[in-house]
Amino acid sequence: MDIENEYYQELLRISKIGDRSEMKQKVDHLNGALSVIKIQLEIYLTSISAAPLNESMMDIFGQHLKLEDILDITNNGQRIAPDSTHVLNFNYTKNIDRYFNGSAGRPLATAVYINYIHGKINTPTNPLIFGFGDEMDDHYKILEKLNYNGFLDNMKSFGYFSTENYQNLIRFIKDEEFEVYIMGHSCGLSDRVMLNMIFEHVNCKSIRIFYHQTNTGDNFKTLTQEISRHFNVKTSMRKKIVPFSKSVPLPQAAAKIS
Repeated sequence: MDIENEYYQELLRISKIGDRSEMKQKVDHLNGALSVIKIQLEIYLTSISAAPLNESMMDIFGQHLKLEDILDITNNGQRIAPDSTHVLNFNYTKNIDRYFNGSAGRPLATAVYINYIHGKINTPTNPLIFGFGDEMDDHYKILEKLNYNGFLDNMKSFGYFSTENYQNLIRFIKDEEFEVYIMGHSCGLSDRVMLNMIFEHVNCKSIRIFYHQTNTGDNFKTLTQEISRHFNVKTSMRKKIVPFSKSVPLPQAAAKIS
C-alpha cells in the first residue's frame, strides 16, 4: 500500500509540470521504475518457501457465521454454515490454496472459490496488478483530463479488465447476503473503489476484523480508521463493523528457527 500511495503522489506532482514534453518523460520514467518493482516483487515471492499450515487459520475458514453479531439479521443466537465462501486473495501467492485443496486442506461444508483478484505469480494469464485503485480521489479527474495515458497505465481498474476476476467478485456480492472477514489486508486507499463496492453493498451485513496482536498492542483501531475511509455512509459503517469485544486476533505463523 505504501509504495502504491507514493507512486500516486508522485503522479500528482508530475501532473503539475508545465512543460508537456518533460511531464510525459517523467511519467514514463516513473512507470518504468514501478515495472522494475513489480518484476522484483514476483521474483522475491517465487523464491520464498510457503509457511506451514496453521491449524487455527483452518478453524477460522471452517467456522459458522455468528448471526448474533449481525445487526441486520433477527435471530436467537443461531449459528449457520455459509452457503459459499469467496476468498478474495490480494497477496499474489497460492498459499491460500493449501487450506482448501489437496490432502493438506480441510474439507469444508461450503463451496469455496479463490479469487486471485490482483493476479498470481508465474501465471501470464493472471498477471500481477500493482498500482493505485482510488478513482474516487478528488485529484484523479485531473490526471484523466491531462489526456496522456501514461498517467493511467498503473491504475488498477485497467488491470482488472485483463481477467474475469472482478466480474466474478461482483457476481458473488450481488447473489445474496454476505459477511466480510478481513485477514491481513491493510484496507488502505490503494484499493478504495473495490472495498467501497464491497463494504457499502446492501448485501454486506457485517465486517469482521481479524486484527494483528503484538506484545505492545494491536491494530484493531487503525484498521477501523482505514475501513472508515471506504464508507460514504458512516452510519452504515458503525452498524456493520463487529466490535473489538467480539473479535479475535489473526493467528500468526510460528517463527522459523535457524
